Amino acid sequence: MERQVDGVMLRGKVVFAGDDLPAPDAPREYLTAEAAALIYDGVAENTRTAYRRAWTQFESWCERYGFTALPCGELTLANYVATMVIAGLSPATIDQAIACILSRHELAHQPKPNTKAARHALRGYKRRLLEDGWR
Repeated sequence: MERQVDGVMLRGKVVFAGDDLPAPDAPREYLTAEAAALIYDGVAENTRTAYRRAWTQFESWCERYGFTALPCGELTLANYVATMVIAGLSPATIDQAIACILSRHELAHQPKPNTKAARHALRGYKRRLLEDGWR
């Protein structure tokens, strides 16, 4: 079947999607309510809780020290990792905080910070812990 829409010739099968079609002037990319619900359900509740907590702590830290949380830069992230190291947080907790910050940037359609410096700082922390007999 051929059909012309907005001056473009479309060829192929027409599939009727029902009443959930966007208005003609709506953005062409959108999520239906069902897709949004499935995406939300795709993340475990414990992960959402941990990420909420990690993001709140990061935002508070940024506000306290005058950094920008969103979007944050590479050095901001490295400084935050150093703060968590000084606080004696576990490497897994620090790694989760980094993942949370990257996820929040992705969800907000912001450029993700480069994690190279933060990952090096975390690696240095792990080496120190291993030298001190940590397992």
